[in-house]
Amino acid sequence: MFRFVAFVCVVGVACSGSGSDDGAADDDAGRSGDGGESESTAGRSGAGVSGTGGNAGEGASAGSQAPPQDAAAPHDTGVAGSAGNTGNTDRPLSEVWAIQATVLARLPGLAEGPSYRKSDGSVFTCARNLIRVAPDGKRYRVAALDCLGTVVLADESLLMTGPMGLLQIRKDNSIAVVAEAANANDLTVAADGTVYFTAGGVHRVTAAGKHDRLSTLMGANGIELDPEGRYLYVSAGRNVMRYETPAKDAPLGPGASFVSNLGTPDGLAFDAQGRLWVAVHLDRAIAVFDTKSGRELGRLPVPVMEPARIQNMAFGGENGDILYATAGNFDQNAVL
Repeated sequence: MFRFVAFVCVVGVACSGSGSDDGAADDDAGRSGDGGESESTAGRSGAGVSGTGGNAGEGASAGSQAPPQDAAAPHDTGVAGSAGNTGNTDRPLSEVWAIQATVLARLPGLAEGPSYRKSDGSVFTCARNLIRVAPDGKRYRVAALDCLGTVVLADESLLMTGPMGLLQIRKDNSIAVVAEAANANDLTVAADGTVYFTAGGVHRVTAAGKHDRLSTLMGANGIELDPEGRYLYVSAGRNVMRYETPAKDAPLGPGASFVSNLGTPDGLAFDAQGRLWVAVHLDRAIAVFDTKSGRELGRLPVPVMEPARIQNMAFGGENGDILYATAGNFDQNAVL
């Protein structure tokens, strides 16, 4: 079964589905039932990095403590949501297109970079702060940090991108700057712990902490590795580029356009069958592509109206069959 959950309603815009509207988010004092352990993890499912590499940047340093989590997040009126079971399933795509998104939670500002934590079913997203959304739709502020992308690592620490670059929130609640880069956008993690992220091009941070800027691709935005780790996909402008994943310490090759003339592609995600899902920002839809042929298989509409847009998405759920999407804009509150 495939489910589609979207953080997609905005003020004054009707959307399908129902969601929690619980006012200001609470600070996250820990996972339910864990005795109040400090909340410190978020992101898409990732392989894991040490987090000790890279130089500490201004405003945060290795071993510095996360911001206090005892103040309510700003009041919001946007909505976040989810979309039916999708990815890890043999269900025909023709049935997937008919699924209606449901709203999971309302979020303040522009929601970005969702990711899923399997251990408790939480979804992490960036919306003025780093936010955790519980399965019941209740929201908690994890950290008062601006961010754009998240990945949950194997040890349940969190990698995230933001104005300072690539950061890691460790399980002891300390924050480290893994790599400095102005306005880092999105990220993906390889099986060997190598992190690729976008920030005025494509960057790489090895598990040992070596940071290289691999390209100056103009407008580099969403980034994702295919399930086999063979190719690296990057959205930029109206195109999605495909590169062979470079060997250790090797440069990034020239790449080629995988698909062009889209309505501004943003976030990217792969399902269990190796199909590429692309958040088509201006079209308020998610396009699905066969990566072998390059053929577009269809589109899943996101239930938002002008001027709202879809930003990003991630697969989650116990079986990887729930697609979580963020949508909204800078002027009106967003939804998951």
